[in-house]
Amino acid sequence: MSDAERITVGIGIVDLGQIDRLVDKGLFATRSEFIRAAIRAYLVQYREDVVRAGLRKTYTLGAQRIDASDLDDLVAEGKAADIHVVGSLTIAADVTPELARQAIRSVSVYGSLRASDAIKAALTDRMK
Repeated sequence: MSDAERITVGIGIVDLGQIDRLVDKGLFATRSEFIRAAIRAYLVQYREDVVRAGLRKTYTLGAQRIDASDLDDLVAEGKAADIHVVGSLTIAADVTPELARQAIRSVSVYGSLRASDAIKAALTDRMK
C-alpha cells in the first residue's frame, strides 16, 4: 500500500472489542483490514453524495503532481489554476512560493497535500 496515507483514529473500547472479535474469528486479518473495508463500504454507500458535491467543480481523483514547468506555462498564458483533488496533491520542490501564488488561484485537497512548508504558507489564504 505505497499510496496509503497513515492516520490515527480514536475508537471506543466497545467498538474495538467488536472489531477484535471479527479478527479473532478470521473474518479480517487485522484491525486495519477491517477499518479499510468499513471505510470502502461507506464510500460506496455515499458515492452519489460525493459525486453530487463535486458537480460544481472538476476534481482530479487519485494523485496529481504539479511542477514549476506546469505553473510557468499557466503564467505565460496569463491564467491561474483552481486545483481540486480527491486523493493526493504533490507540489514539486522546484516550485517557488512566488510562482505558486502567481499561478494558483485556489486549492482544495480532500486527502493529502505534499508541499514544502513555504509553499503551504504561500497558499494558506487560497486553500479551501
